[in-house]
Amino acid sequence: QANDLEQYSKRKDLILYGIPFKQNENAYDIVLELAASVELQLNKNDFYAIHRLPLSKPGKDKSRQAIIIGFLRFTDRNDFYAARKKLRQIDRYKDVFVNEHLTSLNNRIFQYAKQNLNKQQVFTRN
Repeated sequence: QANDLEQYSKRKDLILYGIPFKQNENAYDIVLELAASVELQLNKNDFYAIHRLPLSKPGKDKSRQAIIIGFLRFTDRNDFYAARKKLRQIDRYKDVFVNEHLTSLNNRIFQYAKQNLNKQQVFTRN
């Protein structure tokens, strides 16, 4: 039940992987540029927070630090998540991945399924 509550609190969040870190970057601008590239009409008022996640281990490569996106509306979050396939078709974003913000337990289950169940595609649906 604690895992369910924690996952519920993350339901409006997505995590971006593969955006190189730049000094003095603005995470909001990065996300708004991504949204515009897949024809989503979003602005800064559609989010409660956007920022880089702290590094999990000291000394880890900062250039690949993930970005968490906190949407105010679940519908905007779902639209962005659905548009991730379009994003991969744009050359400059082909190495960018959009994932749901999962609890530690749910992420371990997801990773296990991807690695061990020999499925073509494994995905989450929050």
